[in-house]
Amino acid sequence: MSSKAVDFEAMLREIKAVYEKYGIPRGIGFVPDKLEISFQRIEPSKFSLIYEESFSYLPDYALNFAIQEAIQILQQLGLPISNIIRLEKGIRIELTADLSVVASFIISEFLIQEPLEESKFLTIVNSAKKSKEIFADFLDLNWSWDENTANRFNKLLQQLAKTTREHPAMQSEIEEIVKKYIP
Repeated sequence: MSSKAVDFEAMLREIKAVYEKYGIPRGIGFVPDKLEISFQRIEPSKFSLIYEESFSYLPDYALNFAIQEAIQILQQLGLPISNIIRLEKGIRIELTADLSVVASFIISEFLIQEPLEESKFLTIVNSAKKSKEIFADFLDLNWSWDENTANRFNKLLQQLAKTTREHPAMQSEIEEIVKKYIP
């Protein structure tokens, strides 16, 4: 994508004004009924996204329109045409960018699947944030494997083995907790 930030809202507002000027009603957008997403961390702040969207419910003439519209919008956002591949019933996008760009793209596509009130959207965001906080509190998260990580991992395995030998009831205590929350 372009390194220059795109004010997508302002751009669409201006295009809408041109539509209105010539008497064209509000446009029609088709929501994909199938999404396939592959996300990979390449470097600490560089991510790869391979995203496919399909519109299997559309007749061919509407499908062609939807695909062309999607390609045009993506190009206007700065995605090179070489990163957009037309598929039989949709498109495939290949993107390498920082997390804010990739995450925004993925989240936008998920949110478009169902019209949400702002409060429901904020509940989803807060729930995701809370999940991340819980995992970060419970686990020593690692993003790569090096000697330090290997040493900490091996030390944990040894400690777990020793503790389960000395306290065999630990595993059944954990299983009971899980059963309490997940019947």
